[in-house]
Amino acid sequence: ALKEHSQDFEFCPTTDAMLNTVRQDIQAILSDPFCDTYPIFSALDVGAGDGRALMKLTEGDRYAIEKSQMLVERQDRSIVTVGTDLFAQVLLDLRCDVIFSNPPYSHFGAWSEKIIREANAKLVYLVVPVRWQNDKALQSAIESRQAETQVLAQFSFDTPDAERRARTTV
Repeated sequence: ALKEHSQDFEFCPTTDAMLNTVRQDIQAILSDPFCDTYPIFSALDVGAGDGRALMKLTEGDRYAIEKSQMLVERQDRSIVTVGTDLFAQVLLDLRCDVIFSNPPYSHFGAWSEKIIREANAKLVYLVVPVRWQNDKALQSAIESRQAETQVLAQFSFDTPDAERRARTTV
């Protein structure tokens, strides 16, 4: 249906394995050592699709940037859409605890660089091709923020059971 309505904007769905990895890391960082419940935090998903990632990651405030109106309409009512175009959005204006994004891989560099330069968040999680380490603009953004990076896991979309196949490792 997205292709028929010209709203298929080159996405590879974020898998449960990816979200579980991110969720575990968030829990390790944001959890109160004296409490055994999962932390409640605000999150922004850039390229949120139908909102599945936000629903899995947090029970706190949920914000989305999503271009496809069809997907926005499928999001849970708890999700507040704050924009439709990342490059027309000023992320500094939106303070949240976590920013998550699984960007279109054909221009993940510019997408990720904007998020890193403008993020007003404690944590940023990006599902990006392994070649991110060779992207000079992205590396410059990381250095300018004096940010620390960590690869949590690697995943492939080049498997027979992939919802949408892509020849990349993220």
